[in-house]
Amino acid sequence: MSLTLPAAYSSASKLSNIQENWIVQLYYDDGSSFTPISLADTTVGSVFYHGVITNVPSIRSSINLAKSTAKTGNISLSVVNFQYKGDDFSAELFLGTRKYINRNVKIYSQLNGDSTLSNCLQVYQGRLIDISHDDATIRLTLTEQRPWDFISIPQTKTSDKSIYF
Repeated sequence: MSLTLPAAYSSASKLSNIQENWIVQLYYDDGSSFTPISLADTTVGSVFYHGVITNVPSIRSSINLAKSTAKTGNISLSVVNFQYKGDDFSAELFLGTRKYINRNVKIYSQLNGDSTLSNCLQVYQGRLIDISHDDATIRLTLTEQRPWDFISIPQTKTSDKSIYF
């Protein structure tokens, strides 16, 4: 994923006292709506992001051009099992009417409380692949979307065993 640096983000990054917040959009169902969470409470574009992420996430990804190898980037988020729409957030993720697994996740870097999403830098896009929890904490595992995800390779051959279909 290439990064496009918004002008307001670039200006804010040159200040001497920077406050960064990561905002996360957990998309569900058909991908037209999302559940907003973040490192700290904030409002961006009239959407309130619950500051419930307790770890400092890092994006792990690597590429070795000499050996032609790459490792998929992934992120683990630890989230407080807070009250969301009258129930535990874990109930929303596991038992709710919305489906989150294998749906899109976007992460943005917000500097100095900027309230416009276009001024935030998108630093990650992936999908939610695992959810686990106990009474107090939820662990979300995200992985990068790869071009070959959900593509199946033909295994059936024609009767003369020469053409896959």
